[in-house]
Amino acid sequence: DPTNLIELSPSVTDTDESSEHSIKLNEKHIPRCQSTSEKRSSAIRERERVLAFAAMLDHFSKLFLHFRRAVVIAHRGGHWTLLQNACQSLWNYTQEIHSIIKNLQSLHGPFPITRDVFLNTIWLPYYMASDSLLDMIVDLQSSNSVKIIEAEGDFCVPSCVGGIADDEGGFNLSFENPFDDVNVVDLKQIHDLILRTLEILFHLKKWESLAYLALQFNTITQ
Repeated sequence: DPTNLIELSPSVTDTDESSEHSIKLNEKHIPRCQSTSEKRSSAIRERERVLAFAAMLDHFSKLFLHFRRAVVIAHRGGHWTLLQNACQSLWNYTQEIHSIIKNLQSLHGPFPITRDVFLNTIWLPYYMASDSLLDMIVDLQSSNSVKIIEAEGDFCVPSCVGGIADDEGGFNLSFENPFDDVNVVDLKQIHDLILRTLEILFHLKKWESLAYLALQFNTITQ
């Protein structure tokens, strides 16, 4: 009957419209769920990155804290071989970390240990190591444990280093093996570490510490 068809057709169109409307709602709802999950995963990744950076900074500061303690204990006990080995390990680890920071900065990747953090962390262990090594040289010279090259003059103390005429030159680019009880002192290592300490103090503008260490170094090595 045509009348029945006419009466049924609105209901059919209503059904089609409602189904299309539900499909559109589902299409709008799916991206919203995906964006929420993406935000949640990115927040988790960011939190993990922050925790990893915090752990790295904590490990970095504790590493040089223990180096500083090793230097102080060796100096107080007069264990000069142990003191030089601790200073040598301090030097080696610093060079490795500096190389890592330099390479990561060239890649423009995020890294928590910046140049300022690096210098502000290592300056005190380096300063204490340099001061302890200079005190070790004075103690060894006074006990005649090292050979005196330059006698005491008008403006200097007896020196086991000598002047520029006694400099034989030469560099060893490989890391040194730890000292044993036969070796007494490595003047080349002490020279490099003290000059590096003066450079760090200069960059941080710690003028009092720099002047004190430079005067001590010049007095002993004149």
